[in-house]
Amino acid sequence: MDDDDPLALVGIYKCPSHLTTTAFAQKVEALMDAILAAPVTQRHILKYELLVSNEDGDGHIQNLGMPSHQGTVIIVAEWASQKALTEVSTDPGLVQILARAKEEFNIHLDSSTFTVDVIRKK
Repeated sequence: MDDDDPLALVGIYKCPSHLTTTAFAQKVEALMDAILAAPVTQRHILKYELLVSNEDGDGHIQNLGMPSHQGTVIIVAEWASQKALTEVSTDPGLVQILARAKEEFNIHLDSSTFTVDVIRKK
């Protein structure tokens, strides 16, 4: 993909043991609200979703032989381009916001964050 093509950043964050899934999701949502309020983010974000695991399908999942869910929050943020994401991820204000989140509730422990190419088919 070209540097000017849209791409998405996906973050999969397990709930730390000292928080409930609900409390963790609220903290992540507040974190994302702060990130989304930043002018640099508003200039470059195309789409944002916050997905919070629940136990609604645990019985079905267990019937398939897979373990029940662990408290997990997934963030999917689509950006205008790789250049745009670079500008956002190096913004000093956002770097400070993320550092505080790491200190406050271990946002980065047991997590996986990665970019994906956005391929659209009609």
